[in-house]
Amino acid sequence: PRWKFVVLTILAARIWISSADQNENIQWQKGWKRDSISDRGLRLPSLHLAGGGNNEICKTFCNDDQPARIALKRVELIRRSGGRVSLDDYNDAMLECWRGDRWDLCLDLYSTLTKDKLRASTTTFNIVLGACARGGQHDVAEAVLTDMQKAKIDPDEFTFNAMILSISRAGKWRKGLEYFRRMQALGLTPSLLTYNSLIAACASVGEYGSAVELFDSMTKVGVKPDTDSCNGVMCALSQAAKWKEVLEFYEQAASNGLQPDQTTYNSILIGQAMLASSDPSQAAAAHATFEDMGRRGVGRDGLSYCALLAALAKAGLYDR
Repeated sequence: PRWKFVVLTILAARIWISSADQNENIQWQKGWKRDSISDRGLRLPSLHLAGGGNNEICKTFCNDDQPARIALKRVELIRRSGGRVSLDDYNDAMLECWRGDRWDLCLDLYSTLTKDKLRASTTTFNIVLGACARGGQHDVAEAVLTDMQKAKIDPDEFTFNAMILSISRAGKWRKGLEYFRRMQALGLTPSLLTYNSLIAACASVGEYGSAVELFDSMTKVGVKPDTDSCNGVMCALSQAAKWKEVLEFYEQAASNGLQPDQTTYNSILIGQAMLASSDPSQAAAAHATFEDMGRRGVGRDGLSYCALLAALAKAGLYDR
C-alpha cells in the first residue's frame, strides 16, 4: 500500500552519514582507469574572478558562512592584483566552500585550479571528493578520481570513503562494494563511515543480504557498529518486507548495547504493525514500544503514531 512505501522511503532518507578521518597515503592499484573530467565532457563552469565589477561568487553566498566568502574574496583579490593564486589558497577556499555546504562552488574552484595548471595534492583531491559526496555528484567524483590517478597522487582512506559515500548516496550499492573491495585489496582499513555508507546504500534498495553481511563483518574487523549501522540494516530488512527479521535483528542489537533512536523505534513499530494481522499480540507489543519511546525520552513523530494506529487497527482493536 501507498502508506507503506512512504514510510519506508522516509526511513531510508533518514540514514545519513556525516564525517570521516584522513589517514596516510597508499599505493594506487595499477590498471584502474577511468575517463577524466575533460575526457568525459563534464564541464564545470569557471569562476571568472578576474575583471571589474562585483564578485559573482560572493553574491551567490548571501547569508552563508562568512569564512567561505572571505576565502573566495582572497582568491579574487590575488587574481585581480596580477598575482598567482597558490595551491594553499585554492585548498583553503575549497575547504571553506565545502564546510559552508557549497559543494558546487568547491567544484567550480577545482575547475579553475586545473586551468591554472597547478599540481593538485592529496588534500586537494580529498576536498573535492568530499564535496562530490556532499552534493551526490558520483559521476564527477569518478572523473576527479581519474584526475588523481593521472597526477600519480596516491589515495588514502579519506579518498575511498568520500568515493564510497558519493556512490552510495546515489543508491549504487554494487559499485560501492567494488570500491570497498579495492580499498581492502590495497591494505586500507575501512572505517565506521565506510560500512555505514554501504549499509545505507543497500538499505535504499532493500538489499538486506549484503547489509547484514556488512554488519556482521564490522565486528570481525574490530569496527563497532553504531545506531546508524543498526538502523541501516533494519531499513534494508523493512524494504524487503522481512518484518520478523527486523524485530529479531533489533533484539540481537539491543542485547549488544544498541541505543535506539526515533528511526530505530519507528522501524520496530512498522514491523509490529505489519505482523499484527496474523499475530494480534503484536498490537500490544507496538503499544509497549510506543510507551518505551516516551520513557526513554525519544521523540514520537507522526510516523510513530501512524504505525501504532495501523497495528491496533490490523488487530481489530478499533476502540483503542
